[in-house]
Amino acid sequence: VAVFGKYEDGATTSADSGVRAYNTFNNSIRDVLRGGDLTIEPADAPRDPGVEVPEVRYEATMPNGDRVVVTAIMVDNVRTAGRAFDQRYGELSTDADLIVYNGHAGLGANIRALAGKGKWKQGQYAMVFLNGCDTYAYVDNALFEAHADVNPDDPTGTKNVDVLTNALPSFFASMAGATMALVKALLDHEQPRTYEQMFQGVDRSQIILVTGEEDNEFVPGFGEGDGDAPTEGWAGLSTEGTLARDEAKAFETPVLPAGTYDFEMKGTGDADLYVRVGQAPTLSAYDCRPYKGGSTEACRIELTTPAAIHGMVRGYSAESTFELTAFGQ
Repeated sequence: VAVFGKYEDGATTSADSGVRAYNTFNNSIRDVLRGGDLTIEPADAPRDPGVEVPEVRYEATMPNGDRVVVTAIMVDNVRTAGRAFDQRYGELSTDADLIVYNGHAGLGANIRALAGKGKWKQGQYAMVFLNGCDTYAYVDNALFEAHADVNPDDPTGTKNVDVLTNALPSFFASMAGATMALVKALLDHEQPRTYEQMFQGVDRSQIILVTGEEDNEFVPGFGEGDGDAPTEGWAGLSTEGTLARDEAKAFETPVLPAGTYDFEMKGTGDADLYVRVGQAPTLSAYDCRPYKGGSTEACRIELTTPAAIHGMVRGYSAESTFELTAFGQ
């Protein structure tokens, strides 16, 4: 569910940056979903629906069999949108996996208004991105309390919702792109990403904070019931080698219990350390890459649930040597 507020209440054309963001998102989501069997409601909705078509629903069956439903909504602002919006948002929020509000924070008025709306059901997990200016300063516990009310096993309300907020301004010109960054990451579930990796697709001027993720249990590459039992009393890891430029050596641990694990490297030349939880790192996907000159680098990994830790050492000079050790705290 993607809700867009206007920059100026009452605006009627795409000269308004909020309307323009709504149009941009509709174009982008249509292009992403057209690879599947796509149905659009209303069927004659233009690529730039604007205020004339303030709600567009996309449903697609993707080539891998995934069913994707996206609803985009345009309002003046969520605080004064009225009963019709409240009812529609309530219907959509109940089964939504991702909810994004793009618009003015209204010095917190819009953020608190939206947080008090919606209808939730037991066990439904939602990511809620309040994508306005400085929303971290304005969000309260309303979303967590509402989820706690319908989940008796979750008194804090954080097990079934993660709330994403901004610590700095969010620009209307970047809102459609930020929404699409999350949508694309969730669609590509064969390559699951951490929040940090998702946020790489968002305007770098934004600083996004996540609240409620402290009890998340999923680790990419290690689903519930998969893999081996955690290795208790792990003795650590030690490896060394000599690398030419662009040559790499991979390593991995067994499935380790939740805890803190340190990876420390020293050597000559310029070797870089890459570490990733749950699956092998790549040059662009990793949980830790110190990226320092020389071959002396270190990574500390905090596991909140059992998982294997994968890594590689890659040479960036004509010849690099390295000695790598890893151990648990």
